Amino acid sequence: MAAVGAYLRELRVKRGLSLEELGRMTRVAGRYLEALENDAFNALPAPVFTRGFIRAYCQAVGAPPDEALAPTNFGAAPPAPVPPIVPPAGSRAWMPQVQSATTGVSTPYRLVARVSEPTWIRVRTEDGRTTEETVPAGAMREWVSNRPFVVTIGNAGGVSFELNGRPLPSFGASGTVISGVVLPPEGARPQ
Repeated sequence: MAAVGAYLRELRVKRGLSLEELGRMTRVAGRYLEALENDAFNALPAPVFTRGFIRAYCQAVGAPPDEALAPTNFGAAPPAPVPPIVPPAGSRAWMPQVQSATTGVSTPYRLVARVSEPTWIRVRTEDGRTTEETVPAGAMREWVSNRPFVVTIGNAGGVSFELNGRPLPSFGASGTVISGVVLPPEGARPQ
């Protein structure tokens, strides 16, 4: 699989970016970016995180991630699909229902935000880490966690979310602030 690292390095060099600059753009630690370029997959975290790093890398250099991810098989199954989410009639509050076929086993959740208007987003993951930033229009962000996310949005109409590849309904209109949404709800486990 040596081609993935060389491919990524070539993309970065063509853009004239250093690993340090790329690290700032992607918020991926430099040691992980270096491991990707050197095909040192044993120095990287779980495959689901590594795929997320590759996606972030490709987005930062303006290349579609499909080519870098297609030959990549990290030995892990893709995230389980989440059933369709239907908000209760007349209610602004909603939570996706996720059933588990295997009790007690935690599988990562993948949350993707696609931004159409500048939007401030804060996301807390399983380890208590919080990331927050004003994301520009046209950008995409991705988070992975073994437990539900806690999300706060400064412009609900300016962003759409996907959870494990499934689109979530809109959280509200442009300018609407939404605080402390748990995705998926506490206690639910992925399939």
